Amino acid sequence: PATLDTPTNMYALPLAKLRPKAKVLMTVRDTPEVWFRSFHDVMTTFYPLKVRPMKWVLPGPLEMREDGFPWVHYAKMGNWRSARGPSLIKQGWLPWKQKLVNEPLLMSESGKDSFIEMHHWFQEQLIQTLPEERLLIFNVKQGWKPLLNFLNTDDPELEQEDFPHGNTRESIAAAGTVLQVAATTFPLWVSISL
Repeated sequence: PATLDTPTNMYALPLAKLRPKAKVLMTVRDTPEVWFRSFHDVMTTFYPLKVRPMKWVLPGPLEMREDGFPWVHYAKMGNWRSARGPSLIKQGWLPWKQKLVNEPLLMSESGKDSFIEMHHWFQEQLIQTLPEERLLIFNVKQGWKPLLNFLNTDDPELEQEDFPHGNTRESIAAAGTVLQVAATTFPLWVSISL
C-alpha cells in the first residue's frame, strides 16, 4: 500500500515508524520559491472546499489545522490562522455561497518565508530520522532512474522514458474553475440528485 498528498504526507514519520519496511519519497522542486509557488497555487485553488457550500458535503479533513503534523511546527513559527475565522470569510452574492478573502500567510512575504522554512524543517526531519535506504529526496526532473534504483526495480525501457508531468498550473486552475462552478450551481446539483 502507498499514500500521497495531504493530509497523509504530513504524517510521513509516524507512518514510517508504524511500517519499518516502508520507503518514503519526498518530491522537491528546483528551488524553495518554485515549491512555494506550486503550494500557493494548489492551496488557493482549493480554498472553495473550506467554505459553504463545499464544506457541507466535504467536512473536516480538508481543513488545515494547527494540530496537524507538520502544521504544529508552523504554528510555533508564526501567526497561523486557518481560514475559518469570520474576518476571512465573506458572504457571496448567492445565499449559499461563501468566499475567502485570502489566507494572510499565503499572500505575504513573511508567510512565504515561514512556509518555506516549514518545508525545509520537514525535509530535515525526514533526513535525520530515516536511514538513507528508506528515504529518497526526489526531483521529478531527475527522471525515472533514481526512483527505480530506490525501489530496487530494473526496467531499462522505463528508465529511458520521460517522467510524466501532471498537475500542471493549467490543470490546477481548471480544477479550481470546476469547483467554483459546482459551488455556484450547488442547489441545482442537490435538486437533480433528489
